[in-house]
Amino acid sequence: MKKKFFYGWVNVFVLCCSYMLTTAPFVYAFGIVLPSMSADLGISIQTISGIYTAYALASALAAPFVGRLIHKIGPKAVILAGCTILTAASFLMTFRVSEIWLYGFTWILMFSVGIRCGSIMAGQVNLSRWFKRKRGLAISIVLSAGGVGGFLFTPLMRYINEAYSWKAVWFFVGGCDLLAFLLVLILLRDNPHTMRQLSDGDTVIRSATETASLPSASCNTGWNLQGALHQPMFYTLIFTMYSATYQMFLVSNFSISHLEQNGISSAGAAAAVSVFSIINITGRLSVGFFSKWVHPQKQVVLGSLLAMAGNFINAGNNGLWPVVTAHALCGIGYGILIVAPQVLLANIADPACYPEINGVFSLVSGILSSLPTAMIGALYHISGSYIPAWYAGAGIMVGTFLINVMAQRIYR
Repeated sequence: MKKKFFYGWVNVFVLCCSYMLTTAPFVYAFGIVLPSMSADLGISIQTISGIYTAYALASALAAPFVGRLIHKIGPKAVILAGCTILTAASFLMTFRVSEIWLYGFTWILMFSVGIRCGSIMAGQVNLSRWFKRKRGLAISIVLSAGGVGGFLFTPLMRYINEAYSWKAVWFFVGGCDLLAFLLVLILLRDNPHTMRQLSDGDTVIRSATETASLPSASCNTGWNLQGALHQPMFYTLIFTMYSATYQMFLVSNFSISHLEQNGISSAGAAAAVSVFSIINITGRLSVGFFSKWVHPQKQVVLGSLLAMAGNFINAGNNGLWPVVTAHALCGIGYGILIVAPQVLLANIADPACYPEINGVFSLVSGILSSLPTAMIGALYHISGSYIPAWYAGAGIMVGTFLINVMAQRIYR
């Protein structure tokens, strides 16, 4: 009998495209348009950084609400709502934003909810329904799309910004969000039962009611929420996510300005950031592909060492090729650190309780992740240079290395 095609991999493809189109342009656009947007709107970089911090905090606070919404209406509907809000916010930035109050409204209320709904959180729940044995691989493949998007979109958006304006960049971001909406609407499927298929690693086809009720079922095979909150490993994963987020914000939002201030050409600075964007895919994919032989926690130890070295080199800034190498090291390290905690959480948490645990995990890690931009902005305001921010990044990676080494017994 001919084996039926497993539709779960179509979902992986759709979520790859959706994540790439919604997250990468949005994240990398901020650093590209920051100087020109600040000058045109008459808002200081420090104020814009503060609003960005408020956006990140609002997005974190929305995580539990979004988790409940995913359970109630399904991952697909939540992603579609997120793409709709992101599209509207991007077009608002293009055509209407001219005052600080409207800028703050767009970021703190619209972008925060849109990115939380339209990004990876709902996608992870979707993948957890389709995959069991290869869940880590599926998640790492989808998360690698962010690196591909950064590599493709960073030079393109920089060209758009220089040839046209920062408003044209936001128009491009809105177009990407609209395309993601269409892909998800047409191709994404929430549950295997709708395709008359088994989940990867499952032996019984669940009914629609059973599949939809999974998040509220009793937890029997792994962490429940109360158990997770009492596990030191849970907080180790959160700090690891924070260190990854600091690295990403430092590179995507401030690296170009830092390099240009230190004599690197605009093209060279963009090339270094592009190297970071494309090579972090290696780190992201390694977590899924090599976890059978190298535990993700051990990969985190290696990733923190690589990122630490990259931060130190960037602080020294000894020319184009050293900073390109440094961005490559930071990229591999970041790729590992951003994926491994999410894979470990999905593998350890009971599948029935995973959405609830992931909501709290996203809330706490998101609150911590709202700090880097303000921290970097404050260091720049005090010193007039981004060099202290790179040293701070190296110190954070040292902390990540130490807590993961000490926690090795917990991971066994």
